[in-house]
Amino acid sequence: MRHDIDRVTALRRSEEQRVAGLQKFAQQSSWLTTVADKENKADAIRKANMKARQEKEDEERRLLAEKNENSKRDLAAKELETSLLLEMKLQRDKQQAKELEIQRICSQSEELKDLERQLKIAYVNKERAAQHQEAMLMSKIESDRVARLEWQMEKDRILDLKQQEDRKREQRQKLASQKEGG
Repeated sequence: MRHDIDRVTALRRSEEQRVAGLQKFAQQSSWLTTVADKENKADAIRKANMKARQEKEDEERRLLAEKNENSKRDLAAKELETSLLLEMKLQRDKQQAKELEIQRICSQSEELKDLERQLKIAYVNKERAAQHQEAMLMSKIESDRVARLEWQMEKDRILDLKQQEDRKREQRQKLASQKEGG
């Protein structure tokens, strides 16, 4: 019996050891699963962080490239504006120099001075001729007006004489008819 008890006890101990081993194995498996899950989550977080960092770097590179492009465009626009301003200043300076040269030549040339005097005389003569023609036109208009007025007055005088003559004739006829009747 004792032997049976030892044997049962040994079997029980063996069974307890096996159960304890299985429990230990289950705990280790659970722990390894948890560790693996945590590592997977950590990997996923690392990948997400890496992707976010990569996207941020890409965005920063894009913004930097855009900023550089804008800077280049602004610089090109400023250079163009500067060159246009310089070109305009050169053109203005050339024009002023040309005008000064023309003035200098005009002021030194006797022929041009004579021509200017002749031009002034021609303008004065032209103005006088225009004034003379205007005066002649005004004189003609006035003489036409006077002639029309005289013609109208003559016409009125003739009409008045005719009316006086008609009245005289009527009076004579009245007198004659009164003499015959009376």
